Amino acid sequence: MIKQNKNKFVKGNIASFNATSGYFIGRFMGEKGFPDLETEEVEIAWKKLPTTFNEPNTHYHKGGVEINIVISGKYRVEVNGEEVELAKGDFLVVYPEAKLKNLMADPNTELIVVKTPSIQNDKFES
Repeated sequence: MIKQNKNKFVKGNIASFNATSGYFIGRFMGEKGFPDLETEEVEIAWKKLPTTFNEPNTHYHKGGVEINIVISGKYRVEVNGEEVELAKGDFLVVYPEAKLKNLMADPNTELIVVKTPSIQNDKFES
């Protein structure tokens, strides 16, 4: 925990976090202008996904577990070379070193992303 945030709470609205790609808590939030939302325990985002992704490579994390929860729409992703389709209510748990590539999403697809812990420089392209 970031010592400065001990014994605090923060109320917010997701609409305020477009500049952080939907992330509203995590280790990097202080540098994004939200020091009261900085923590090393977890990263959480509420994202409206694009219908197509411009990701030529897969990515992976060495130390964090990433959980993707679809709250509306449908989303296709590749994990370790296997294509997976997720719809509202589905979740995907991606453990360290599993390779992930976003493929496409239906219009108006929204996703909650949770990564724990929030580790600096823990995203690698492969």
